[in-house]
Amino acid sequence: MLRSIAFIMCLLTVLTAGASTGAMAAEWVIKKATGRVFLVSPEVAAFRAKRGMVLEPGFTLATQGNGRAILARGDERILVGPDTAFALSKYQSTDTKTTLLQRNGEISVDVETRGVPHFKVETPYLAAVVKGTRFTVSVGQRQAAVEVDRGVVEVSDLATGDVAAVRAGQRAGSATASTPGLSLSGKGPKSSVRKGRAQSPSFAAGASLHAAQVEDMASAGYTARGNRKSNSAGYDPRGNADGNGNAGLGNGNRKGKGNGNGKGNGKGNGGRGGGGGDD
Repeated sequence: MLRSIAFIMCLLTVLTAGASTGAMAAEWVIKKATGRVFLVSPEVAAFRAKRGMVLEPGFTLATQGNGRAILARGDERILVGPDTAFALSKYQSTDTKTTLLQRNGEISVDVETRGVPHFKVETPYLAAVVKGTRFTVSVGQRQAAVEVDRGVVEVSDLATGDVAAVRAGQRAGSATASTPGLSLSGKGPKSSVRKGRAQSPSFAAGASLHAAQVEDMASAGYTARGNRKSNSAGYDPRGNADGNGNAGLGNGNRKGKGNGNGKGNGKGNGGRGGGGGDD
């Protein structure tokens, strides 16, 4: 009898753990895409994003002009504004943690509450880490800001190491062109800004669409093998050389000829680099 009870309890534990893992590992699915919305990765040319498509790790979602998108994972949501680009990090995201690398524009995020931090948005200037909340991250020229609608977000300024807890109704900003560090504003008592460790961003400000993913790989200790590329995004200069610009990015195949879609362009140079194009 005791063995039967123990077996049943063990089986229930396994089933519960499996269901929980499956829920956390669910994919981000595009629920709505209006206007010019694209998906692109270092290995795949840009293509129009449509309802029902999955944002795979390593891909960038980009809107142009008045393009907008909504992504969902269960009850969680990401609202993507016009002229915005962000990548779902391939090397910093796991079944239990999500990291978005936001290059520019504005995204609003609504994620479920868990006991540990599980969602991060990193920009070239600051990073926001949450356990569960609703907040908006905006990235402009040499500045970024986080506005919190619900819950608490831990925001860190990458250049100075400043860290602060930002609550509902409050805003944290980082502007490299003016006063270094975090500035807090909004309703209610503000948390004190404490000193943390300064760190380099996973990708550089002003880089092309795929720089977030490429530099994400480098920061995680990976190197690009096989299909190597060279362009302004910082790809390894030793591989696949014919410039082939797709959505503002040069890359190619070793034959020495280039062509372009969007603004990308480039020419192969005997396997020593190719592409050049800005977005």
